[in-house]
Amino acid sequence: MPTVATTGVVFEHILWLENQKRYLDYYCDTPWARWLVEVLPETFVPRSGRFVAFADCHREFWEWVWSIEPDTPVEAFLPVLARDSGKSTGAEAAVVFLAGERKRRYAIYSCHASGTRICDPDLGWMVVDAHPTARLRKAVGVRVEMAGLPYPEVVTQDHRYWARRVARRDVGKPKQAQLMMTPPRWTEAEQLDWNTWIGYPIDYIVADRDPQLTFRGEPYRDVFIDGGFLWSKVRSITPCDTEEDFVAVTTSTGAYLTDFGLSHNCDTQDRSNEHLANISAILERPNVQRRYPDLCDKALTQFGVAKGWRVNLLRTKQGFSAASAGLDKAVRGTRLEDQRPDLLVLDDVDSDADTARAVAKKETVITQALLPAGDRGNLAVVFAQNLVHDHSVMARLVDGKSDFLRNRRLSGPHPAIVGLEYQEAVNEEGKRLWKITGGTPSWDGMGLDECESIINQIGVRAFLLEYQHQRGAKAGALWDREILDQCRADRPEHMVRISVNVDPEASGGPTGSKTGITVTARDERNHGYLLADHTDHYRGTTRGLDGDMVDGGWGQKVVDLVEDWHADCVVAEVNQGGDMVRSIVHLINPNIAVHEVRAKRGKALRAAPVAQLYWRGLVHHVGVFAEAEEQMCEVYDPFHPTITWDNLDSVVYGFHYLLIGQHDSLRALDPNRHRVQRPRSAQGATAVFA
Repeated sequence: MPTVATTGVVFEHILWLENQKRYLDYYCDTPWARWLVEVLPETFVPRSGRFVAFADCHREFWEWVWSIEPDTPVEAFLPVLARDSGKSTGAEAAVVFLAGERKRRYAIYSCHASGTRICDPDLGWMVVDAHPTARLRKAVGVRVEMAGLPYPEVVTQDHRYWARRVARRDVGKPKQAQLMMTPPRWTEAEQLDWNTWIGYPIDYIVADRDPQLTFRGEPYRDVFIDGGFLWSKVRSITPCDTEEDFVAVTTSTGAYLTDFGLSHNCDTQDRSNEHLANISAILERPNVQRRYPDLCDKALTQFGVAKGWRVNLLRTKQGFSAASAGLDKAVRGTRLEDQRPDLLVLDDVDSDADTARAVAKKETVITQALLPAGDRGNLAVVFAQNLVHDHSVMARLVDGKSDFLRNRRLSGPHPAIVGLEYQEAVNEEGKRLWKITGGTPSWDGMGLDECESIINQIGVRAFLLEYQHQRGAKAGALWDREILDQCRADRPEHMVRISVNVDPEASGGPTGSKTGITVTARDERNHGYLLADHTDHYRGTTRGLDGDMVDGGWGQKVVDLVEDWHADCVVAEVNQGGDMVRSIVHLINPNIAVHEVRAKRGKALRAAPVAQLYWRGLVHHVGVFAEAEEQMCEVYDPFHPTITWDNLDSVVYGFHYLLIGQHDSLRALDPNRHRVQRPRSAQGATAVFA
């Protein structure tokens, strides 16, 4: 007798078959849509029974694919689509269609060579190949699997993890488990075994790492927390057979994080291989095998050995071949026997972490390696991408700044929501959430409710960049000009707290770093305000209350600003002169409170939550602060030849203290204490008041 579960599966399958019929009836006069539903229903027909029509952007793409004929030149097609709108799914399906219908014989599938995600203490999270010190090396790799992550990491044999050995012993009656641990140390990958546990700092744990993860119901067998680290058990170590490309980096601390743990060296992993694996999986589906039997069988030599069916190459009995090539691979002149590629797929080439140098390198690879590798007379090119920033490869093509792929057909940009309007609101549970108040979805498969959920998960800034193609943001920058222009406001009537923030200069020359001095405030709504920026080179001495001469004109400037603005305290980072600031300020006026900020993370990581406050509309600029705003709109680079980040650091200290830090121990303040009044001495301020 069938169980309830079996009955549910059968009912779901019947519902799916009925939905397929509905699609076929709806698209009876659209041949490309009928092909997708008949051959690839698992991908294009929802099992939920929901009917989701193809969007205009999908129609344009498939009409172009359907127009391709064998041995016939065709213009390049550039669809600019939002994330999650089916860019890669459509491109992979197009490869299968063109191969099955014998319209193309050899495809190259290329995308951004996505390196391991790393966290530099100074620069924050990025892909390894975007690091300013990244350098390529070849080595035999080791595949490491560990508890807590569903995928392995491939590293060089001399890659070092922060690891310790842990042995479990059962003692006593009844037996109780005891863990015997060695002190943690740097351990090379080839020395790891199943008794080794890799450390991950608790402060950097992200959502996809669950400290409560268990294995067979026993948490201590997989992960445990000790000494400020999450320790995860190594499951397996497997040597690789061939040499691979790896990327080595150097950080100021000599170490950095990956998703696996604290590390010294890491690798690049080519996402193009993943797309080729998806195409291989499509060829194994029953509908595809029935329609194109020769396409689904491997090409064999005269000895019955497969000619090629590897992670980066497929060769079929029909004569079709597909190869993957990341943008870090040189493929110029690539041939398979007498074949040159006649189909090139560029899928998600751009990354939001790309610098101008990285973009130039990608364009060089595309124009000097990938495009020349193809059959010049018959090469069909599809480049599917969203606009991740103004200077990306796709953005330069859209704006006409690039000089290649001139014979092209541009589709888009297609935003997820046309006419998007949103605001922050409080729900019934008292949570502050983003609410979409206006706009029309460009595709029914990603409606307003789904987009609203995405905004609340990844934030407004990321949604505008990845899904709406917002322009005006530099790659990797936390702010852009548009958001800074929107944050301008008048000085509030009441201010609950005011701080003067100091980032002392590290060098003594007039051309080195400056002393960052800013004035920030918080009002009764917990909104922040940047009131003044007095960052400059300060020289000279001043006399303290005891008559002694005190170093630094900046010390006197800070004290003057505290008095002028009736500020509550001075904020300074301990890691960068906090004790010195306290000493100098107290020598001039011992009654001024100095609050010390202890920075546990790099500057970019510390600035990220402050930037989110701007995007939520919680921070305002009372005037225009040219130097600080220029630094905000740049990608943070500690080795930048001209920017020293003093203005920005000072602003970040202030808003961290006023809006993010804890103030439970602070004394109650008179709400009328900070009524609007002109400071006694506003000369030298960078702000321009209305």
